[in-house]
Amino acid sequence: CYCFSKLVVPKHLAKVACDTKEITNIAADTGCDVVFDSDVHALLIQSASSERLALGFEGTQEYVKKCGSLVFTVDVEPDDSWLLLSLLTQYRDSLKEIEESCNCKLDIFKEESVVSVSVKGDQDIQDGQEALLGLIEKIKSENAFVCIPESSMPQFIGQSSKHINSFAAINSVQIERVKKSPTQLRIHGQEREIKYAAAAVKEWVEGWEGKHPGTSVNVDIATLKILDIASSDEKIKICRDCGVKLDVNMATSTVVIRGGKGTAHERAVDAIEALAHSNNEELRRNEPPKKLMVPLVKSQPQGIPEVKPMNGTAPMSPKVTSIPIPAVVVEKKRKKEAAKKKVSKLQTASNLFNFLVSEDPVPPSPSDDTSTVSGSLENTDDGYFRSSSGFTIRL
Repeated sequence: CYCFSKLVVPKHLAKVACDTKEITNIAADTGCDVVFDSDVHALLIQSASSERLALGFEGTQEYVKKCGSLVFTVDVEPDDSWLLLSLLTQYRDSLKEIEESCNCKLDIFKEESVVSVSVKGDQDIQDGQEALLGLIEKIKSENAFVCIPESSMPQFIGQSSKHINSFAAINSVQIERVKKSPTQLRIHGQEREIKYAAAAVKEWVEGWEGKHPGTSVNVDIATLKILDIASSDEKIKICRDCGVKLDVNMATSTVVIRGGKGTAHERAVDAIEALAHSNNEELRRNEPPKKLMVPLVKSQPQGIPEVKPMNGTAPMSPKVTSIPIPAVVVEKKRKKEAAKKKVSKLQTASNLFNFLVSEDPVPPSPSDDTSTVSGSLENTDDGYFRSSSGFTIRL
């Protein structure tokens, strides 16, 4: 029975980790079968013993960690994804120069947006790392991006790109329209010329906007992203129904409405506001419910108010005020207790009286006939108990 294990290797480490000699040494030291699978970018370990398999897995982990020290990577942000294309096209010769001068290998992974520098053996990666970072900074300084209104783009490019080419030649730069964006222009050249060209483009846009005034509407970011897509159904519908053009400015979070006749701008504003409202409602419905956090509050005994300290003094103890009980209630209670005592005293006298006049040692029960002497026993004002037969006793 064989045991298997797998250690996934990052794609930018694959070219370094597939060294056959190093993998063979791991297999010999641990007694496992170790191979590198390029399809899944992983080291596969196999052994008949679970103990040897554990040793083989630890050995491959140390090997991959060592490979990581031989590779330097740069993660490219989504906004700078154009750097990858520039490295593969305009700056390909610069990459080859770095590889030759620094004795390293440069790789570009477009799907992962990663650029890596790798060396073999115990070579120093520092030179290749600094050279790559320097090249990236140079590319950024030699390229700039400028946004112009979408409806002004045809006029800026001109017929057969005549205007954009002449504009670039005057400013000693290269200008091209970014394919995936309807409003962006890319300016390429020396750093100083790029600044002058970007200022010239801004000046041209200001002159164009003066000749083509419009109505500006502040819109939330979520709705702007919808309207910023030239082929979005919502934008096409508004432009068609109102007979206007919409220019989205992500920097200022506004939409400028241009063109149209009569009340076209008012109708376009209403349509944009309705789109923003429905979009926000959709986002609110899809938003997961928030958990309500109820703070724990220490309860105060009922009837005793909390007394807070004033002016830094020590807290005062709460004052408890006694509540007077109405006298009527007390008087009724006393009368009830006195009546109980009187009944009890009368019962005692009756029992004693019956004991004295009766020959039986046990007093008769209350259920006996009332014709006995105890049946008409009454209490006098002087504290005596007298029967109807005239016998008198005092307790």
